[in-house]
This record gives sequence, structure tokens and C-alpha cells, in this order.
Amino acid sequence: MIDGHAHAEVGGPLRANGEALGQTSAGNSQDVGAGRLAPTKAEKLGPARAPGLAHANAGKLERLLRPNPFSGDLGEMSADMEEALAAPDPGSSIKGIVAALTDGRVLVPALPHEHPGRTEDGGIAEHVSEPDPTAGAVAEAATLSVRIPGGRFAMPVFSCAERLVACYPGARPIPVLGRDIAPRALMASGVLALDPRERSGEGCIALGRSAVASVAAGQEWVAPWDDPRVLDGFEEALAGGGHSAHVDLTPTRSGIIRLYVRIEATTEAEAYNAVTTVVSAAENNPYLRAHLDVVEIVPMSANSHG
Repeated sequence: MIDGHAHAEVGGPLRANGEALGQTSAGNSQDVGAGRLAPTKAEKLGPARAPGLAHANAGKLERLLRPNPFSGDLGEMSADMEEALAAPDPGSSIKGIVAALTDGRVLVPALPHEHPGRTEDGGIAEHVSEPDPTAGAVAEAATLSVRIPGGRFAMPVFSCAERLVACYPGARPIPVLGRDIAPRALMASGVLALDPRERSGEGCIALGRSAVASVAAGQEWVAPWDDPRVLDGFEEALAGGGHSAHVDLTPTRSGIIRLYVRIEATTEAEAYNAVTTVVSAAENNPYLRAHLDVVEIVPMSANSHG
């Protein structure tokens, strides 16, 4: 015995004041061997890690290892888009643009952000990093809008970097798959504006809700002028109103669809009522409203050849 505070027992652990070393008041004892205490359970498990930090690091690593479909993208116009824009027939051009968006990418502008400010010691404050830059750019693009003919708002997207920076100087082009940007547009006005020359929307090609929905779904688009149900819907509305009139749909290079109403009327009032019937059908018929939302109504005499 040494000073009466510690003694050894054969085959037992060292004790101090009658309590085994490494033993808590709860009775969790530890083995002693080779002159040292055995590692605790916490030591065996290693240093504690914050679950949130581990999750964040795992997410960052996953993004770094994820294949980048745009690694070789130089911001040039795709061959499919170039062919579609050069098509001489407006209808073929618009359908080609929609197909190129369904299978390819567009560019959206990432606008410069404000300076984050400075720290107390004069350094630059830390930037808030975006966990997914592409998703951030898509979300930001959804807040931008331009006007298309007729006054509606549309989300601007671009076929190449040259056209993007001409409209948004200083912006950084971010490549995004067409099928990824289309759902964002559907949550807004439902309309995409391709390649506006100005932030006002001048010079853009407008793609309506039915085209954007097809891009989002990755499906082939049936253009309204090729859809018999669209024409039938207007013809039925006119016949139901007792009007002698017929409709034709003609696409334009701007994406706006002209709806010609050829009216056989003897009075101005009859012509006005026929046009009102067409407008009402476009607004109230669910199928027409879903498939023909970027339209210009042009009343004409049935005898006109324009």
C-alpha cells in the first residue's frame, strides 16, 4: 500500500480511492493492458463529425464527380438550331426550333451580382456559394422577362453566346438543357422568347405554351396549324353562333400564329360578332386555350385573297 490511496489486486485493475481507473460512476469499466488504458468507445469511433457537414461534403463531391454534358460547349449555335433558323418556310422553322430545344441546350444569362462587401479588417467578404450553379442560373433566368408582340411576357433564352451578350452585356452564358428550362417557363408565363435582340423583347421568336410543354416532356410537338382539333374547335364555335365564316392558321417567323377569320357578312355588326365568337372560343375552349396562346387574330372578307 502506498499512502493508503492506491493498491493493487492480483488479476484486477489498478484502483484509486477504491474505484477502478477508467470506470465511471455509472459502472462502465475499461480494461488495462500493457501499462495503458484501453481506448474508449469514443476513441474507437474516431473524432466526432457534424452530420450536416458530412452531408454537405458528400453533396459537393457528388456534384464534382457528376458528368458535365457541357464540358466542350463553346457557346456556339448548334447545327440543329442553325438549320431550323435558316429554314425558308416559317412553319418548318418553328417546328425545327422546338425540336432543337427538345434534344439540345439553350443559354441563359447569369447577371453580375453586387459586391459582397468587406470584412472589419478590410478584406473582401465571403461570397455566398451556390451549391448548384446551373440550378441557380435557371432559377435566376426565371426571374427575367421580355415582352413578345401582343404585350405578353416571356422568359428569354438564347441559341448562342454571341446573341446572349448582345442583349445582356456583362452577363455570363450558362448552358441549360431545353427540357430543364421549359418547366420553369411553364411555371411563369408559359412562353419562351428565343434570341431577343433587346431586353424589350424586340426580334425574339416566341414559343407558346404547347411548344414549351412538349419540350419539357421531351415529346414531339404537334404545331397548332397541323392540328385538326384546333381548326375544328373554331369552326364549331362559328357554326354554333350562326356565322358564315372560316378560319386559317398561318405561322410566322416570329413564332406568332396568325388566325385569319374569313367572314361572309353583309354588315359590320355581323363581322364584329363573328370575330367576337372566335375570340371567345380561343379564351374559353380548354383545348384551344392550351394549344393556341401566341396568336394574332386577323379578320378578313371571305372574298379577299390576302
